[in-house]
Amino acid sequence: VDAARAMLAITDDDEVLGRLELELRGRTREEPRNVELLRKLLALAELKRDRDLAFLTLSVLDAIDQLASGEETARFKELLSSARHTSISREATLSEGELRALLAPSGDGRQQQLVRSVFGAATELEQLEPARFGVGRAQRVNARDPHALREDVRALATPLGLTIGDVYVGGNEGNAIVALPRDNELGFLLGGDIESPLAGAARQRAAMQLAGVSLQTLPLVTRGAEGGAKLLAAAILSENLPLAPGAPRDNELTRQVAKLLPRKVKRALADLLRALPDKGADLVGPCRHALARTRRLALLLSGELSAALREVGQDPEAQLDLLRTWLGVPMSTSRRKLGLTQ
Repeated sequence: VDAARAMLAITDDDEVLGRLELELRGRTREEPRNVELLRKLLALAELKRDRDLAFLTLSVLDAIDQLASGEETARFKELLSSARHTSISREATLSEGELRALLAPSGDGRQQQLVRSVFGAATELEQLEPARFGVGRAQRVNARDPHALREDVRALATPLGLTIGDVYVGGNEGNAIVALPRDNELGFLLGGDIESPLAGAARQRAAMQLAGVSLQTLPLVTRGAEGGAKLLAAAILSENLPLAPGAPRDNELTRQVAKLLPRKVKRALADLLRALPDKGADLVGPCRHALARTRRLALLLSGELSAALREVGQDPEAQLDLLRTWLGVPMSTSRRKLGLTQ
């Protein structure tokens, strides 16, 4: 960094900073909790006058409790406030290539096809109907009336190409945030305690719901990888298909899934199972991988690193994956595409 600063004193060659940034990002990807590397990245951000790179770096330092001074803390709070007031561009959408870069690696396609096939039926499997959550016509936001929370959700959904339909506010749980997938649009439930603008944990939870719908992984958002594996196993058993020894078995869940799983998914299960490289011996692995991809996409939408880290709890691999995603070049590229850079 000092060498780059010295070179900039005698040249206008911006490629010096570009090369340094790529090297530092590569090293911080390997060690995203390395405070020395993070401080070099922060110094580079100041050299480049890159507010977004400074925000990304300070967010990590804050998340790992390594902000060095009151001045640094104040700087982070200022950038965080600015980020929360920066709206996603109304016209911005992510291309398939941009999504692939952000969510890489994609994993085994055959396993992911099974995951998407079963979990794509989330509406039926999770019984995602408004009445289940205590809402109906009285709690539905009038489509012609302005509503801040509905606009917050629409802004998060736009980059994924999702159309927000009916929005309900209220219901049985004041803190509820639930996506209600439909054929051509997406309903959404927001509990009475949720406030606009969406920020922190509420914004991250909304982003997780939207990412789950987009990637067809919605059941994983609430069930987790182990719960998702149980759901896959129940789907397989509901069609009397062979299940590998040691796979999770839940007779009651199997009976429920047999009633709820759409016929077209049931018909496809045998072929999907036969195509798996391990014949379904490991169902947790594909679920864990799909959930990690969902969390990466949600992190881009929410911009709330600390909330995302809290959501994964004490899972060190999930925490590391989120930190690497946050500091990666694809995250910055996608943030620029969505108009989120400061």
